[in-house]
Amino acid sequence: MSISNKVTDKLKRTLKSPLSVLFLAAASFLDTFLFFIPSDGLLVATLLASPQYWLIAAVSITAGSVFGSLCLAHVVQTYGLNFISEIYPSLETSSTWLSAIHFFEKYGDPAIFLTAISPFTQQPTVILAALANIPLKEIALWLIAGRFIKYLFIAYVTKFLPEFIKRIPFLSKEYSKVKN
Repeated sequence: MSISNKVTDKLKRTLKSPLSVLFLAAASFLDTFLFFIPSDGLLVATLLASPQYWLIAAVSITAGSVFGSLCLAHVVQTYGLNFISEIYPSLETSSTWLSAIHFFEKYGDPAIFLTAISPFTQQPTVILAALANIPLKEIALWLIAGRFIKYLFIAYVTKFLPEFIKRIPFLSKEYSKVKN
């Protein structure tokens, strides 16, 4: 069983508890810092089981995601790209990395916001922002704005329009996993 499935199973067991939003924040932190937990799907799963927590869940997952990203940015600013290359050996040759470089060059600092609000992985953009020596406060502000809008939208739709989730491409797969 993959780590992602273990986390999802653990979350399903604790979904009815208010503690599930803390678990959601921790999972989002790990997802942002380590690339392996489907945060969008975990948010949907949490809210399908406990829709009353929709607003606190959006805040919680935003906080975890932003904190994870800031930790990643701090590590990059402290140890440089070589350290990140050791953790993610194929990063620099991946299509995601190359796209992030192009995107960051084209849009500059607002690329952080645009990535944060999108369904795409934000780690490459955070790494590039850190390498460009953008202050952590500025990175945090872009991330908070983008992630909160994204997660508030997902939380709202899950709470008030759960059938609509099946029509959102990056959430439909996660929805079907949770409903099974």
